[in-house]
Amino acid sequence: MTDRTAGGRLQLIAVGKRYDQTTVLEDINLAVEDGEFLTILGPSGSGKTTILRLIGGFTEPSAGRILFDGVDVGGVPIHRRPFNTVFQDYALFPHMTVGQNVGYGLMVRGVAKAAIRARVAEALGVVALDGFADRYPNQLSGGQRQRVALARALICEPKLILLDEPLGALDAELRRQMQEFLKSLQRQVRISFLFVTHDQEEAIAMSDRICVMNRGMIEQTGAPDEIYYRPRTRFVATFFGDNNLLPGSKRGAGVRTPFGALVSADPRLDDLAEAAPVTIAVRPEALRLEAPEREVDGAPGLNRLPVEIRSVDFIGPTSRVWVVSPTAEGRPLLVKVTSRMGGIALRPGDRAELVWAAADCAAIPGVAEGEASSERQPSPP
Repeated sequence: MTDRTAGGRLQLIAVGKRYDQTTVLEDINLAVEDGEFLTILGPSGSGKTTILRLIGGFTEPSAGRILFDGVDVGGVPIHRRPFNTVFQDYALFPHMTVGQNVGYGLMVRGVAKAAIRARVAEALGVVALDGFADRYPNQLSGGQRQRVALARALICEPKLILLDEPLGALDAELRRQMQEFLKSLQRQVRISFLFVTHDQEEAIAMSDRICVMNRGMIEQTGAPDEIYYRPRTRFVATFFGDNNLLPGSKRGAGVRTPFGALVSADPRLDDLAEAAPVTIAVRPEALRLEAPEREVDGAPGLNRLPVEIRSVDFIGPTSRVWVVSPTAEGRPLLVKVTSRMGGIALRPGDRAELVWAAADCAAIPGVAEGEASSERQPSPP
């Protein structure tokens, strides 16, 4: 299975989906490259699973085209598309053994029994389930059932595997193990994976690229670090972790905010007109706290803000520290620091200086000056 036939490129071109008067997807343009692990990430109702259903042939688009290697697969029956799907509930046949479940696709294609047995053994070896062929699904753990579903998807040698939140039913530790297993498996078999999840950490850990969706539209597609550190929209900034959002407007080479004048090294700022609305997004781990009496070195490219510590939440190796600035009407900011950080006592009521680099300021255009942060903006307990 490691020496697969040549794969292909999947393209969604201006794809839309409507149910009566309800628009579920609108103008989706997306590509999955050969051998890529692409994750579609978004909240419930954003259209993630609908995209998988369209690609898999379980439903047809209301608009646009779906191409594989340049060939339109619209109207092609499910069993004739070079794709296989792994569902969240695994969809294993309870009355069949593991071997029968895995070999089912070959059986319906009329493959000889001896060939099926050989390929089932190979597929189970790939997912580390050697010797499990005669067991039944109810004799397996959740992680083992998941791997059986993967073996069943792999055995017919598809050119793309669709995974619809397949880890959602697993506990936290097993989910982490399966994340590592899935990514390792994808590299081994060199088949394109299109993975759907609502879990940001899962998307970061597994993906070559991430497509972030919201309300049936794509907000941003890019490498995990690009989306994490350079969100293009306010939704991505708020959905993809605990970004601090500082609304303001462009002033010269910087941004005027309720927290004062800030500097940003984000090149998107250069494209904005003077006084244009912009929001600075800063990750909590990019901020650091210094003692207020510390001598300032005057280094360029740094933002400095006097703050007061409101609360400290110990969460193991790191602590979540809430601070407020007297210049911003008490609006809180979240800082993540190592729990044994020296130099500052980190007690509520203490004063400190908040410092961060211009390179850590993502500039998001289009948010009105003074607009309050909303969806999933971090808020103190």
